[in-house]
Amino acid sequence: MCAVVMIHVYANFPSYLADSIAKIYADFSRWAVPVFIMISGAFLLQRKIIMKSLYGGERIFKLLYFLLFWNCIYWIADSGSLLSLSPILYSIFAINNYHLYFLYILIILYVISPILQSVVFAGYGWYYVIIWFIIDAVLKSLSFTNNATLLNYINSDLITMSFGYSGYFVLGNMLLNSIKKIYKFRYSIYIVGLFALILYVGMCSSQYSRYIAGGYFNVLLVLFSISIFTFFLNLNIYYSPRVTAWIKRLSLSSLGVYLVHPLVISVLQSTGFDTIFTSYLSIPFLSVFIMWLIVVILSYLITYILKRWTLVFPEP
Repeated sequence: MCAVVMIHVYANFPSYLADSIAKIYADFSRWAVPVFIMISGAFLLQRKIIMKSLYGGERIFKLLYFLLFWNCIYWIADSGSLLSLSPILYSIFAINNYHLYFLYILIILYVISPILQSVVFAGYGWYYVIIWFIIDAVLKSLSFTNNATLLNYINSDLITMSFGYSGYFVLGNMLLNSIKKIYKFRYSIYIVGLFALILYVGMCSSQYSRYIAGGYFNVLLVLFSISIFTFFLNLNIYYSPRVTAWIKRLSLSSLGVYLVHPLVISVLQSTGFDTIFTSYLSIPFLSVFIMWLIVVILSYLITYILKRWTLVFPEP
């Protein structure tokens, strides 16, 4: 989630937009969403987890609650009013802040998870991933071509939130199940991912940026995300019990950070903190990193306080 915060910090503070090195931070961080979807699929498409964890454990209903509650919070924050009930009711079904789009994606993926699980356990997981890669990644990466009708259909919100992200969902599970087979190829995967990253960032920062299409489904970004996911799969580091406890605590707060951080960014913007901050530190690529660190720390602190109220963050 911290990588997602970097993308939003860069996008919401105009003083950073003209700096090419600051843009590299944002471009490099775009693996965060694909890898998170892959992690979710890796664990939620297991045979004994899906029905109990998603439905019996009320995971979907918890996400729906977060969606309704925080949609209302952001509508109130944007409008500054509690007086009109009908706009609030309307806001439940609208995306009132850019980052809440992600909750819709998770809910749809959870709903179709039984279907995806059936595909995986029928032995068609890799076939699904290959078809997804060709249709969703390759075609979207070639969206500068003239086949507008097909591409507009593929790029529609419903197709993207269901079929589009489901590819990452299934891919994460397939990579996890193939961890022993891909272990000996891990360095090749890292090298391919590194070259994809260099090419992706280079093209995003050059006159060829118009060819970087497809959003989170760009071929280069898909390859880099696979390498990051593979790296974490094969990462074996021993942590002391105290460090492990802190990592677990921070991990449990990651959703809260994701939900809260746009409010923190908005407050910093409205108070002119960015202008004051950059006037003292006139190196954009350094200031964007420090600003990101400030937003992350404040978001974690706010989440830690809000988690005391189950109305805001109900227990699983």
